[in-house]
Amino acid sequence: MESTSYYAENNIAQARRMGFNVVMTTSLSSDVPVGCFHFQLCAHNFRLQALNMLEKFIKIGSYGSCHQNHDGKVDKDYVIEKFFQSLVAGTIPVVIGAPNIQDFAPAHNSILHIKELEDVDSIAKTMKYLGENLHAYNQSLRWKYEGPSDSFKALVDMAAVHSSCRLCIQFATMIQEKEETGPGFKRRPCRCTRGSQRLYIIYM
Repeated sequence: MESTSYYAENNIAQARRMGFNVVMTTSLSSDVPVGCFHFQLCAHNFRLQALNMLEKFIKIGSYGSCHQNHDGKVDKDYVIEKFFQSLVAGTIPVVIGAPNIQDFAPAHNSILHIKELEDVDSIAKTMKYLGENLHAYNQSLRWKYEGPSDSFKALVDMAAVHSSCRLCIQFATMIQEKEETGPGFKRRPCRCTRGSQRLYIIYM
């Protein structure tokens, strides 16, 4: 559940070299990608530094345990979950780090991405611009009316099946493929007849 930038053992190629046949990480390239909707992630990036810099340009209310400047209980416990919940809430998420975050965005220009500390100044200006320009703000939220990208819909579909179930499906598929390539496997007919009707059977 952690980034390979900070936990090298989660690197897929390295896991293969170590002898793992099935890799299950947050990477979309994994055999079984895990959506981070229900797991807490550590933030080993420059989030707090970027937040401090943004505060020089705009007013920020921080309710979490890190850099708290407002009182009140906010039920937002997971980093990735917050990203998706901010989309549901109708906001434009400001995301720090995560070089592949666009892979998780519902549309182009639907998020503001601070890739490195040097981006803070331009992102702060963009935030101020969007706050003052209703048309530009609505352009960033067009996906809510026109629908998200196909890749985003595919992510939502994937998350609809729990990662543990997808892991079982992965193992079952591997076992079935091994059995079907074995010498004792009897091929099933791909078509047959029942009375005067011909039935076509598709195995997936």
